[in-house]
Amino acid sequence: MPFLEKGKRAQDKTVKKYRPDFTKFFKSQTDRILLRLNSEYNFKSPNDLIPENEIDTLIEVIFPMPFENDQLKNTARPLHTSGMIKQMEISNEILGSSVLASISNMEVQAALLRLGNLITRVNDATREMLRETISTGIKNGDNVLTIADNIRDTGLNEWYEGRALAIAQTESRYAADAGGRAVYRELGVEKFDVLGCVGTLAAPNALGLSSSYGDFSESNGSCGVLEVDMELWDQVSGLHHPRHQGVQAPSEMPKK
Repeated sequence: MPFLEKGKRAQDKTVKKYRPDFTKFFKSQTDRILLRLNSEYNFKSPNDLIPENEIDTLIEVIFPMPFENDQLKNTARPLHTSGMIKQMEISNEILGSSVLASISNMEVQAALLRLGNLITRVNDATREMLRETISTGIKNGDNVLTIADNIRDTGLNEWYEGRALAIAQTESRYAADAGGRAVYRELGVEKFDVLGCVGTLAAPNALGLSSSYGDFSESNGSCGVLEVDMELWDQVSGLHHPRHQGVQAPSEMPKK
């Protein structure tokens, strides 16, 4: 399976190259949050407490979503661009096609915009994690200095183990899927297969594929489904389990 072998190798290289960018991003984001928190509540006054009714306002101040989303998009764009272009080159090589694998391709530009908007869900999760940490501290009677220490000690990158790695893997796969989609749509591909690992899926029956496309189950997720209509490409890509590292490839070689 040249699509799977070459695609998996390319995704592994993308993850290895860009994972440090996300680690660095979370470190910088943590520093920004603490700096803003210190501006609101002086860390030199250890007896300061955060009123519970001020949590929502405080979150808006220390985690300004528009700014943080721009920072995250800027961090992810090199990965998204590289992953897309590489998958387009791989697809062209295997299919003997010559679809323009460049950011000058309008399909690539549109996909980069979609991927940038999609990754902001990471900040949604971060904001909720931050809210939980502050809320727990308030309930425990912790002062602002202790809450700040909890945020610093936990670190946004390790709110769960391997967060930067998981995000790099997910985003590299999204980028690869977007690159494949750009090529296959231009070539008139009608159906695709999902090739790769076996894992879990949050909503396996969301598209009604379980009865139409073979083994599409709670245990296998979308891995291994065959001959899916191209119009469902993005939906299926969004349903893979978080660490899925397979590829979506044409069910049949398109006619040149």
